[in-house]
Amino acid sequence: MIPTWACCPKCHAPLVDRADRLVCTKCTAAFPVVGGLPDLRVSPDPWLAMDADRAKGLRVATEAPPGFEAAVRYYWAITPDTPTHLADRHIHHVLHAEVRTTEWLATLEPPPAAGERWLDVGCGTADLAASLPDRVEVVGLDIAFRWLCVARRRLAEGAREAVLLCGNAEALPVEDAAFDRVCLLGTIEHCADLDAVLAEARRVLRPGGQLHVRTVNRLSLLPEPHVGLWGVGFLPRGVADRYVRWRGRGGFRHHWPRTAGQLARAMRRGGFRAVEVVAARPLASEIRRLPSILRPVAGLYHRMRRWPGMSLVAPLLEGRGSIA
Repeated sequence: MIPTWACCPKCHAPLVDRADRLVCTKCTAAFPVVGGLPDLRVSPDPWLAMDADRAKGLRVATEAPPGFEAAVRYYWAITPDTPTHLADRHIHHVLHAEVRTTEWLATLEPPPAAGERWLDVGCGTADLAASLPDRVEVVGLDIAFRWLCVARRRLAEGAREAVLLCGNAEALPVEDAAFDRVCLLGTIEHCADLDAVLAEARRVLRPGGQLHVRTVNRLSLLPEPHVGLWGVGFLPRGVADRYVRWRGRGGFRHHWPRTAGQLARAMRRGGFRAVEVVAARPLASEIRRLPSILRPVAGLYHRMRRWPGMSLVAPLLEGRGSIA
C-alpha cells in the first residue's frame, strides 16, 4: 500500500496502486514497483541507467549472503570498475555511517520530537532511518535503486520500520507540506541543480518545517573525501574531472561540491529563512580516526568553527533553514 502523502513526481496528483506499478490519476504516468520498492524516478542516476540499476539492486537482494555488511561487500564485489582502494574507502564509510549519524543527531537543534515526519533525501543505506528514535516517522528517498536494496538489509537488522522510495531530489514524489523536516546529508554534492533540489525541499515542508544540510566544502583544505585528492575543488570542473581520472580515482563529472557562500545564497533563493551555514562540528567518531597528534587540533577547530572565515576552508559544512 502506498502512503497517502505519496504522489506523482511529475504533476503531484495522487497515485493508484496497480500491484506491479503505480499510475498517476491525472497525467497517467506509470511507475514500476520492483522487488517491492516503488521506482518513482523521472530521470536515471547519472552513474547507471535505470534497467542496469534495477538489475544490480535485485542481484544484491537475491544473491548477497545474509546481513547488511555482507550486502555492502557483495555490492562492491560486483562493481569491479571501482579501484579497490576506493571501494574499501566506501565500504568503511557505509559500515560506520550509523555511528556518525547517531552522533550528529545528538547535536541537532531542535532535537527529534515525537510524532515528527522526516524525509531523508539521498538516504543511501538508510543510516538516518536506523538512527532516529521509533517515535519519529522516517521516509528514505534515493536515486539509486541498488542502494535502497542494501538499505533494506540495514533496516531489517535493526528491526526499524521506514518507507523507502526510489526518486529524484529534483522531483520528489511527495505532496505539498507533508514533512516536518527534510535532511540532505551528503546529498547536494551529487546534485547538479541545487536550486531545484531546495525548491522541492521547501515545497514538501510544513509551515515551521526545518531543512538540515551536511555536505563537503568545495574549498576544503583537506583531500576531497570522494576521491581522496587534495585541491580538486579549486580546479575548474573540466580540469578537475581530467585530473581525477589521470590519478586513477574514477572521475569527478558527477560531483558538485559547493562553497559555504554558494549554499547559503541558494537556500535564501529557495525561500528559506534563518539560514545558517557554518563549518560542521567534528563528530567523536571522526576525531577518533585522526592520528593522536592531530586530535587536539580537532578540539581547537571545534571551538573556532563559528569564527568568520572558518566556513571558507572547513572540510564539511552544516546548513539549516526554516520556512514560515
